[in-house]
Amino acid sequence: MGRLFAPPDVFTPYHYTAPNCAALLKKYIFPGAAVADVGTGCGILALAAKRYGAGRVFASDIDLQAINCAKINCADTDIEFNVGSLLTGINEKFDGNVI
Repeated sequence: MGRLFAPPDVFTPYHYTAPNCAALLKKYIFPGAAVADVGTGCGILALAAKRYGAGRVFASDIDLQAINCAKINCADTDIEFNVGSLLTGINEKFDGNVI
């Protein structure tokens, strides 16, 4: 996926969890799936879902700095972003949630 931008205060999973979560996404995301990444942090899993074929990806976080960081990392995608608490702004059903 390349190098991610992340200021010191934004969560960036550079340890074993990110590859494991990404591998699970690859296994379970189907073309056109709608996915919500709640607590997106730097946006790595939202980006992975999009790259693995998800149609709609919604990423949220309570931290504006994290959302701004995720927007940079997910530039040139149609991922939707929201600043808010758990599931704020989610009014529809998704095929998969990343929490």
